[in-house]
Amino acid sequence: MIRFTCTITLSEYRAAVYFGLASRLRRYFHALLFFVLLAAAYLAAAQFGLIGYSPILNFIVMAYLVFLLVQFGRTEMGIYRYSKTKDCLIGVPINYVFSDTAFTVEIPSRGEKNRYDTAAIAVVFEETPSFLVYINAQQVFLLAKASMTKETIGELRVFFSTHLKDRFVSRFFDKANASIRRRGLFR
Repeated sequence: MIRFTCTITLSEYRAAVYFGLASRLRRYFHALLFFVLLAAAYLAAAQFGLIGYSPILNFIVMAYLVFLLVQFGRTEMGIYRYSKTKDCLIGVPINYVFSDTAFTVEIPSRGEKNRYDTAAIAVVFEETPSFLVYINAQQVFLLAKASMTKETIGELRVFFSTHLKDRFVSRFFDKANASIRRRGLFR
């Protein structure tokens, strides 16, 4: 059984939100990169007189850039609005308990306590500042590493690797050897 208390900062929340945004918009980033490279090759060929110049690719690249800028603006506005709501959990201590069959999330200041089956976890991503525990696409728990001891981080890695197997994604943990990679003990 693993017990700990986390408090999320605004920067940790922002990093988690942008991780989700980048995951959702990955294909748009790939398309933007493709069109930027295509436009650069097209412009170079036009400069050498190999083909005639047409600004259509420039317009496509600009459209993608505007789309991504609008997405980032909406995301920042959402973060700002959330940080001003009365239901905001930024800076609020949250207790977590992980056991073999379930995990519990308790917010003592609000008198809330929820229990979830460990098998109900869809996926866990370990990033540098936190663990992102997804129950589904809309419900995610942010476990800030800054609020944990090194031992707790190691225990969580082993717990997620053991119970979730391929649903635990980490670049800091070697699942085959169940040990921490040598990129620095804990990040």
